Amino acid sequence: MDRVKSGIYYILQALKSLARTGWMLRGVPKSLAESVAEHSFLSAVVALVMASKLRFSGVDVDPLRATVLALIHDVGEAYIGDIAKVFDELAGAVKESVEIGVVEDMVENEFLKTLYREFHEGKTKEAQIAKLCDHLATYIQARIYEGMGFDVEDVRRSSYERALSIARKLGIEEFFINYVKELEQK
Repeated sequence: MDRVKSGIYYILQALKSLARTGWMLRGVPKSLAESVAEHSFLSAVVALVMASKLRFSGVDVDPLRATVLALIHDVGEAYIGDIAKVFDELAGAVKESVEIGVVEDMVENEFLKTLYREFHEGKTKEAQIAKLCDHLATYIQARIYEGMGFDVEDVRRSSYERALSIARKLGIEEFFINYVKELEQK
């Protein structure tokens, strides 16, 4: 194993410099395209706020765990790059399998690997909320790009639908819809 590529420094540098491909495919210049690290940060902040509100409303969820899962959910992209959702639909299972494999092989930190597996297995409520917030963060970024004049309506719509689908499975559809309305009012 290459010790340099197994360390957190490598992962952080790779994710900070990796622009999200889907935005560039839709005309957002690389200089304006959100990086994977920026997306992960936005996902984590959204997860922290959402999971905290859910916890406060009586849902049995650990907001900090949901936040950490959202923060590290794209670590595999440090090694294989960002594959746009359009390709994800065609090869999603293969991409996820490769990402999990490379994280298992390259990342030395066992706790990080455990969290990464938890997110991708999606069995815990926290992992499901983190996944919902992954899509919601993309939705938010799409709204920002639309405000700048970029045509990313397909990404905005599909991200919202994916997040809403998870919210339905979790039984928090109404909460989710109200949460998005609250976000959009600010």
